Amino acid sequence: MCLSVYALGAHKIIIQVSPPRCLSTASLRAWQARGDCAVMNEPFMSAFMFQDEGSREVTNKWLRAETPTSFKDVEQKIVQMSHKSMVFVKEISFALLAYLKRNTSLAQNPDVYFVFLIRNPANTVHSFYKKQHDDQLINNFSYYVGFETCYAAFQMISACCINKPIILHAEDIYAQPRQTMEWLCKEIQIPFLETMLQWNNLGNEFTGIKEWYELKRAEHTYYWHGDAIKSTGFHTPNVVCELDSLGNPTYGEIANEKDRMICLEAYRHNKIYYDLLVQEKNKK
Repeated sequence: MCLSVYALGAHKIIIQVSPPRCLSTASLRAWQARGDCAVMNEPFMSAFMFQDEGSREVTNKWLRAETPTSFKDVEQKIVQMSHKSMVFVKEISFALLAYLKRNTSLAQNPDVYFVFLIRNPANTVHSFYKKQHDDQLINNFSYYVGFETCYAAFQMISACCINKPIILHAEDIYAQPRQTMEWLCKEIQIPFLETMLQWNNLGNEFTGIKEWYELKRAEHTYYWHGDAIKSTGFHTPNVVCELDSLGNPTYGEIANEKDRMICLEAYRHNKIYYDLLVQEKNKK
């Protein structure tokens, strides 16, 4: 294994990887509340959107003008920040996978820890569907639900990362926040702080530019992360989908039949990779 080109001795870098709608921003709030940790909200997403053909049409609408357009720039920013303090990076699975396919040097840095945050895809599909603009599903909806790319990223990290990747259930965080966050801090070999369990409502004017290294325009930051921005701690999500007697989603609450079928197919496809990640977690 080739060691990272970066100098040793920097503060720890925690990179949390998840599909969309896995309560990952609430987790970011907890790390921000520590007070000893810089946080970055989806920094690789801008480079992904600039380079992903399917995302180019919304790039200028979503991102601020000064956002980085290359994965290398983002990587260098993360490492630069880690020389001042511990860094927590929240990233979406398909954006991180696109970076890893080009460069795995962060994974080969002994100061870097990867945490894979997963949530039952029955609920993530439903939540992601509700966030689609103009009631129109994005092209390749199932891909952007994100569990296939999450598992692919996990495989790559497992093969080259010095520190063994950690898998964490979002359901455990909101059901047992103290126990789960204490366990996670122990895995990363840092002290747990009580401040990780409660934080302040950031209000309606929050942009995250300074606090989160936020690259999205303010209206899109609120659109995707508004609940977490106004949260004051971990809580059980209000929106859950309709399940059948076997525990599988029916998505009966989705009126558009075509959309309902797309969501069901997305669930079935992504559930395969969710189950594989659960199996990896259960190997311990």
